[in-house]
Amino acid sequence: MNSKKLAKEDIESIKNIQDQFAECTNMLGLLQIDENALNTQLTQVDEKKNEMFNQLNQLRSKEQDLIKNLQEKYGQGQINLQEGTFTPNN
Repeated sequence: MNSKKLAKEDIESIKNIQDQFAECTNMLGLLQIDENALNTQLTQVDEKKNEMFNQLNQLRSKEQDLIKNLQEKYGQGQINLQEGTFTPNN
């Protein structure tokens, strides 16, 4: 079998495509790494958000308990925190 010499421009075309494949493959790898980092951050954000919703629910429960205790102590009325006063409803 006789080998034929490739033309210089054909060799350059092949190398150019190989370089582009390598560049695309490298870029896909970098994008995958970025995606993984973003997914990790999103997971952390979701966990923190859930933690804050749980805390909000606990605060609502504490608020309801406080309102109940204040109504038992002072009755129905209005509280002015700036003046530290309670005005009963008539």
